[in-house]
Amino acid sequence: MQVDFFAYSQKVNVVPEFGICDDTGKEKPAYIDYDISRQEDWGALVQSENSHDYSFIAVDNNIIIPKPDNEHQEESRCDAMLHTNKTIAFIELKDKRKTKAGDAAKQLKTAIKVFKENHDIESFENKKAYVCNKAHPHMNVTSNSLCDSFLEETGVTLHVARTISHFE
Repeated sequence: MQVDFFAYSQKVNVVPEFGICDDTGKEKPAYIDYDISRQEDWGALVQSENSHDYSFIAVDNNIIIPKPDNEHQEESRCDAMLHTNKTIAFIELKDKRKTKAGDAAKQLKTAIKVFKENHDIESFENKKAYVCNKAHPHMNVTSNSLCDSFLEETGVTLHVARTISHFE
């Protein structure tokens, strides 16, 4: 089954920063929030520096990605993506303090795999993935092995941080 991720793309307003949210317990897709008074509710904080070329794609609960062995069930996948002309970023949002980065990385890998099957990821100069946890914003990985193996397996750099800095 062909999956056109870009068919779900929407432009992001030109602002210095914005949030990406995913309401826990609701079967709704992730979304952009521009209200900085709700910054503590943002799963990811994106410092966009008033860039004009950010686009957002809600993935989970939005884009249907069936399991290869059972098309009636969907793959577990990341919550969202951001892209510019040069950069593609896959984003998994978490909100529990005890979340393990390795578990979130599996969801990112699934989305990246399906994206590669349907699009030329090499057309992007920068390929990034983020595990963002609002309950533990400074969550870190105790070793670089997760990030190293993620890069080796996917060709995408893994970041474990709530803040996504300006891409270009």
